[in-house]
Amino acid sequence: MKDKQFLQWIYKRMANVYHENVDVDFMVRLKSISDNYKIQKEEIPQELIYHLKSQGIQHLRVIPFHSICGLEESCYTVDLICDISSSTKAYRYMFESFKEAYTAILTWDGTGHPPGLWIKRKGLGEDLINIDYAHQEAIDDNDRRLIMEIDKFYEKIIF
Repeated sequence: MKDKQFLQWIYKRMANVYHENVDVDFMVRLKSISDNYKIQKEEIPQELIYHLKSQGIQHLRVIPFHSICGLEESCYTVDLICDISSSTKAYRYMFESFKEAYTAILTWDGTGHPPGLWIKRKGLGEDLINIDYAHQEAIDDNDRRLIMEIDKFYEKIIF
């Protein structure tokens, strides 16, 4: 019996056999833990690993609270994909470069969002824009505008 099934069995046994009130704090917590349980690395079937790699998802890793995660390159971004199964991808964090995405998947402990300047989170739930990335882009845009203005200024002086 897998850990998730075992936790669910304990919950049902306590509720149905021992008639514990399901609204008591420890029963609510046990139900939450069993419902939100994520698989551990040793539970990832080898067939699933081969299947995901054949689909272009590389650098698979189990990250706490996010189940199986991996990296997938798309046209313009490298995506850190979370909660992957053989047929679904729950959501993804989009990064500009492979280096940033790879660093994020290696260093993320599963709390909050991954480290680094991810651009956007898309998928299950609402889409999120990384404020830090947006702020960095605004700074870069201002730098480009300033450089263009300086170039125009020097063109007037030189010519």
